[in-house]
Amino acid sequence: MVKNRSKKIILFYPTDEMGFAWMPFAYMMLGPILKNAGFDVVVIDQRVQKNWQEILDEHIDDALWVGMSIIIGKTIVNALDVAQYIKSC
Repeated sequence: MVKNRSKKIILFYPTDEMGFAWMPFAYMMLGPILKNAGFDVVVIDQRVQKNWQEILDEHIDDALWVGMSIIIGKTIVNALDVAQYIKSC
């Protein structure tokens, strides 16, 4: 039996080493699909949201799950750090 009945999903985009931020196209495509399915979607882009930890803290307690998009390089290290932070919450 599932105890967490929340329909909140956090989509987290970790920072990379490139120094500029493209639009998170994957989240822009996935977000509306999840919303249409009845989920509350929160997108956190660590590349541009310097207060990402505050935003994450605000939503993590009632989130059903967190998804991350990563590519080869620094994003893997950052994603692992964020996953470790989420695990400690």
